[in-house]
Amino acid sequence: MMCANMKHSGGNNRGPSSLSKCSPLLDIIREVTVLRTKGINLLDLIRKKVGKGLNTLFWENPWLDDLALKHKFLRLYALENYKQITVVEKIDHASMVDTFRRPPRGGAEEEQLGFLLSCMDGLILTNILDR
Repeated sequence: MMCANMKHSGGNNRGPSSLSKCSPLLDIIREVTVLRTKGINLLDLIRKKVGKGLNTLFWENPWLDDLALKHKFLRLYALENYKQITVVEKIDHASMVDTFRRPPRGGAEEEQLGFLLSCMDGLILTNILDR
């Protein structure tokens, strides 16, 4: 039930119960729920816009792509000592592997590292807040 469809009788009947029925936030929650029942999860479509990289988690937040890096680079994520490292903290290290418990050992680990480095190539953090 959308707020615009509600009819009000005369006078001011807007008590707490009518507010809970007529709220833009509740309308949004209802619509998100309807989309979820249809297989669409809006939260999966949200991606952070990185500025300074201070409030974006390198592995946990989807910021380079539609998928968090921990899902895209499973082997590298398993090597990471600091799972909650921010983008700026990770990039400030001399090498991507500085925070790993050990260097990548050939095969899939080396392949994932190469692909991650190519994704990061040309990345420039700006002097704005992450959004």
